[in-house]
Parts: sequence; structure tokens; C-alpha cells
Amino acid sequence: MGKKNIFYVGPEHHKTHLHFIREHVGGEYFITGYNTAQQNTYEAIERLDGKDVIWFFADLYENIIPYLKGKSVFVPHGLGFKPYLTGNISRVKLLKKYITKIWSTGHLEEYKYLKEGIDRNKIEQIGYTLLFDIPKGPMVENSLFVSVGWFRELTCWQNMLRFIKSIPDDISVHVSTHPSMPQEIKQEFLQYIDSRENFICSFEENDIKKAFSICSRAIVGFSSVVTPFHFFRKPVIFIKDRNRFPFFQWQRLKLQLRNKLFFDILSESTKILAPSIFDRDLVMNAKLSKSAKKIFYESNWDKDLTVSLIDKAMSRL
Repeated sequence: MGKKNIFYVGPEHHKTHLHFIREHVGGEYFITGYNTAQQNTYEAIERLDGKDVIWFFADLYENIIPYLKGKSVFVPHGLGFKPYLTGNISRVKLLKKYITKIWSTGHLEEYKYLKEGIDRNKIEQIGYTLLFDIPKGPMVENSLFVSVGWFRELTCWQNMLRFIKSIPDDISVHVSTHPSMPQEIKQEFLQYIDSRENFICSFEENDIKKAFSICSRAIVGFSSVVTPFHFFRKPVIFIKDRNRFPFFQWQRLKLQLRNKLFFDILSESTKILAPSIFDRDLVMNAKLSKSAKKIFYESNWDKDLTVSLIDKAMSRL
């Protein structure tokens, strides 16, 4: 009996990050739609597990991964500066002891694993495959992608909504929100977006991928949603709230990451401190970061080469 590939999807948006690999190597999705350890348990998948199974994960689940009989591959659901591993003992333990291979999305991710003492031989330099699923289309010059993250403080959402409301009517605006945003707050954003003719609601994954192609620039926090804009050589404007989460205090990130590339990209990019209102000259004249290209593996610009890297990585499992 041959090997069987199963792609474990907690939150629905993780399916997007596994899609390209699954389409190439084949296999089935197991989708829960959940984002907490209590809801993602081994008991739910035990009947599917076995020594012949290769499990693909876009996140790390301490209630599942240590109990697997099959092999496990971790495919990070992004490529960015978030300190996903910093200070998180349980995640590092899962990667060191239980994950069979890490299919790294780029230099930023690999840096984090090596910094935490993870064996370099465990890392496969695959690249950020989501980029190959973005539809090609004409870019609209006077267009803007705004990503609203997840917050602990209500004030942060209010600041973002105030900022969005100040964007003028002659700019086409695609707005996305974090999948974990509370429904009542998401509804408030949705109602406002629906009231503006120049606003487009990009809440679904296919709509977001289309926005990556169409929009000429992006306003975001330190989310991996910026990555396609770096890849397609478009300006990214970083917005940071005065509150702690999730835009993070830049100084705190500097201390955690100690990554020269972080300093270079941040220094080359336009920055906004919230609360603030839209500044046309600041946003529309923003320059792209030349250093941002360095977050990717060179192979990420070659689809065929990436496919061959996936084939070689599969043969080593």
C-alpha cells in the first residue's frame, strides 16, 4: 500500500496556503474550521492516521502532532516578521521532536527556525507557494489594499475604521479583515464598506488573491498578507497602532527578531502611526522596499523549479 497525503486545515484560510502543494502531490483535506487547541484534537483524526500517512499542517497543534503514527510536514501559513516561535516553548518542541520536515516558505521563516536551534537538515527550502495561485490581471494604479488585523483592544479597530473612512472617493479600496475578527466588529466594517461605491469587500480568500493582483499598494500591519506585494514589487505602507497588539511595537519586534532584513525593509518603507487619517501624498507616493525581495528564495520566481523541489522533498519523506 502506498503513502497517503492528508492536508489538515484548522481555520479555513489555511487551506489556501496548502492548496498549491495539494494540487501537485494529491491527497485529501481534513477541514475543521477551528483555531484553538481544544477543538483540534487527535481523537478527531485517529481513524485516518497510520504509518503510511503523510500529514501536512499549516499550523502547529500540540493536541495532535505528538500522537501521530504517520509522518508530518509543517508548511508555514505565511512569510513575515511575526515572532511565531519567539518564546513559545511548546511550538519549538513540536518542531524539534515531532515534525518530520519543515517546508520553509522563505528566508524569514528559515531564520526563525535556525535561531531557535532547529536542525537545518529538517528544513526544505520550498518557497511561498501561495504566490502561484494568485490570478494574473491588470493592476489598477489608483488602488489600495487595506488589511485590518485582529486586535485585543477595541480602540485599535476604531482607529482603523476611522482611517478607512478618511480615504477619498477617487481611490479604489479593497478591504480585508482577519478571519478571527469578532462577528459584531466585522459587521460594522462590512456595513461601512457596503456604503461606499469605491470600496470592495475582500473577505473571501479568492477575493483577497484577486486584490493582490489588482491593487497597486498595500496598507497593513506586520502580517504575512503583505508578502505578495513584496513579491510583485509594489509599495507596502506599514501602519502601527499605539496599542500593543497586533501591529506590535516596532522596538519590541527589533529586540525579538534582531534581523538586519527587518531593519532594512522597515527603514525603506513608508510608515503610519495610528490613530491617523488618510494622507494622499504619503500613501500614493510611497516607494517600494528594495530589500523586501530578499525574504524569498530565488526559486520562488520559477514555478517549475518549485515543483521539482516539492517532488524531491516528497521523495525524502
